[in-house]
Amino acid sequence: MAVIIPDGYAQVGIQMRRAGDPDPWYVTYAVRDVPPYDEYDVWAGGMLGQWNEALSGFLPSDTAFTGIQLRVGMPEGPPYSVFYAINYPGIGSGKTLPQNCAVLVTKQTGRAGRTGKGRMFWPTILEDEVNGLGQIEPDYRDDLQAAWDELFVAHRDGNEEFAGAPMVLLHNEGVPFGADPTDITYLYVDPIISTQRGRLR
Repeated sequence: MAVIIPDGYAQVGIQMRRAGDPDPWYVTYAVRDVPPYDEYDVWAGGMLGQWNEALSGFLPSDTAFTGIQLRVGMPEGPPYSVFYAINYPGIGSGKTLPQNCAVLVTKQTGRAGRTGKGRMFWPTILEDEVNGLGQIEPDYRDDLQAAWDELFVAHRDGNEEFAGAPMVLLHNEGVPFGADPTDITYLYVDPIISTQRGRLR
C-alpha cells in the first residue's frame, strides 16, 4: 500500500552520486509546511544546502549531493513530482566501506508502536571507524549524531538560508492510530551499521 502524502506535505529524496557508480543513492524522509508552487525551487535549494552544511564533511570528494526529488501532496489527485539538480561535492576524505553499508538513522516520534518510527540510511562510512562487529567508533558516532542534530534543527527552526520544513513521518492508509503524518521529535544515529542491498549489485 502506498504511503499517503497529504496536501501541505512532501516526500523528499536527497540524491547522491559517486564517481564510477552508474546508479544514484537516495536518502528519503518527509516534511510539512510546503511553500507555494512558485517557491519550490528556492525552498528545495535551501533544503539541500542544509544537507551540504551538515554532512558534506562525511561525504568523500569523489561523491556529491547531486539533486533533490520532491513528491508534493496535492488537494486532489496524485502527488506532484519535481527534481532539482544541484551539485555539492563532498569535502571528506578517507577510505569508505562499500556503499551498501550505511549509518542507520532512526526517525523518532511521540507515536507508540512500530508506526512511530522510521529509518534513513546514510552511506560513505569510513572504514577505519567501524570494527569487525559493525560497531561505529564512539567519537565518530558522536560526530555523526551532532551533524544529524544540526540538520534536524535547521529543518525544524529554519535559518537565514532556509525557511524551514519540520520533518514528519508519513504513514500508509489503514495503519493503527490513523494515517495523519506524525512530527519527528529527534533523529538517532544507531551505533551499529546497517545495509541496503539495492545500493550494490
